[in-house]
Amino acid sequence: MEDREQTDDELVATIRRTAGLDGVEELVRRHTGRVRNIVYPLVLNDADADDVTQETLLRALNGLDGFRADAAFTTWLHCVALNTARNFLRGRSRRLRLLTPDELPEDATDEPFRTPAHAAETVELDHAIAEAMGRLPAEQRIALSLVAIQRLDEKEAARVAGCAHATLRWRVFRARRRMREMLERAGYAVPAAVNGTRA
Repeated sequence: MEDREQTDDELVATIRRTAGLDGVEELVRRHTGRVRNIVYPLVLNDADADDVTQETLLRALNGLDGFRADAAFTTWLHCVALNTARNFLRGRSRRLRLLTPDELPEDATDEPFRTPAHAAETVELDHAIAEAMGRLPAEQRIALSLVAIQRLDEKEAARVAGCAHATLRWRVFRARRRMREMLERAGYAVPAAVNGTRA
């Protein structure tokens, strides 16, 4: 009989019981990508996203005693990630660096059946989206990222963002409207996620 994969709660219990000797590597492996996907739209830079991801995971592991299991572990981890990203943004005195084609992940342009012209258009649109995201206020960027990129339910997104559901909805509405205005002004078709529709 195959061993069942431990749930997040069970991994946390194992880590607490063994003082971090067991379970840490699996918990980190399981959630590194998720955390990075949360923080990247906020910091808009690969190196910074890596740093904030690592800092988030360290804070989460060191603060597991603060996890009370009255919410899902992923919701709690999202909160830690957002707080870490907010602290990073507050402490950064320089302007946000914008995503450039050289900073795109290798697989961003590695889709099959794409012509060079289509690939160039995609890179330009990615750059325009990153630039528009960088111009949004941090709280709007967080709200849009949670709902449009992470595809969280609005109520869970509000809980992660630490605001009322109505406030979260208003921030998403304002962010989408501002993104739409900026992209249309730059001459780009507005992606479905920005409009609030499915692709």
